[in-house]
Amino acid sequence: MNVIVLTEPQIEALIAKAIQATINELQPLQQHQAPNDTENRLIPQQELCKLLNITEQTLIRHKHNGILKDIKVGRKSFYTQETYRKLLEESE
Repeated sequence: MNVIVLTEPQIEALIAKAIQATINELQPLQQHQAPNDTENRLIPQQELCKLLNITEQTLIRHKHNGILKDIKVGRKSFYTQETYRKLLEESE
């Protein structure tokens, strides 16, 4: 096992680099959304679960079974309004 020792400035630089990488990943998604455009808004996984009144495990199962398609940003899953409408229609 290797031990790596970092100074506080090195840790801060690594954190800043990780934050910048996340911002760079999110910028293309933000550019595709018009201001106040709820039609194209991406819904976070937890929010979609609340809207549909289902558990996150049920949502993940639907994703693995091919019922849903998510959009990954880093390690987080997001869903489109179209996905939300589709699930609502199927539940009626």
